[in-house]
Amino acid sequence: MPKKQLCEELHRIKREAIAAFHSARNIRRSRDLSFQEDVELTRDEHQKVDALVKHLLSGHDGNPCPAGDRPIVAVTRPLPAPSTTGYEMAYRLPSSSLLRRRG
Repeated sequence: MPKKQLCEELHRIKREAIAAFHSARNIRRSRDLSFQEDVELTRDEHQKVDALVKHLLSGHDGNPCPAGDRPIVAVTRPLPAPSTTGYEMAYRLPSSSLLRRRG
């Protein structure tokens, strides 16, 4: 099994996101918040999560972070060739020459 690469920036961003969640949760549990205060807490949480996702997707000169938990980019399989048998053949549109003769 290949060894995971380490990315200090990814670990820092994860720590900041976790700290923002814990801080907001503790504040929400300790007192009743106004809508404005809750919006500010939520905005901070969203900024941290956005930074994390941005780093995972394009944090290394436009390439995905190799230290992510899951592979972001994978090799795609080519699409299968279109088939003209069976179901598709029964519901195929008539050719343009047939449409001109009928019209």
